[in-house]
Amino acid sequence: MRIEVLKPTQDDWYGTYELQGWFNGVKNQGLVQVSFCGNISPPGRAQVFRTCVWGNDDFGLEYDSHNEADAYNKFLQIIGMTSVDQQAVRDLGFITA
Repeated sequence: MRIEVLKPTQDDWYGTYELQGWFNGVKNQGLVQVSFCGNISPPGRAQVFRTCVWGNDDFGLEYDSHNEADAYNKFLQIIGMTSVDQQAVRDLGFITA
């Protein structure tokens, strides 16, 4: 099961999605895609669950866990942020993809 959400950011994610016009007083609001990817393991391997945050090009931060609830909790923490900025995501244990 994959869940994807776009969230505002103040950072440049080396390609950031952009909402044109006025949103919350910002003319062109930058956005990132936050995804709970679920189980990313091939069949027959130990399960690994992933949550990731990506700009609209080739820069992203990912969090992998053998525990689904842990990975989903990271997803909830990220989507609960007012602004999804790189340092805050790194502080939760995400690493460069």
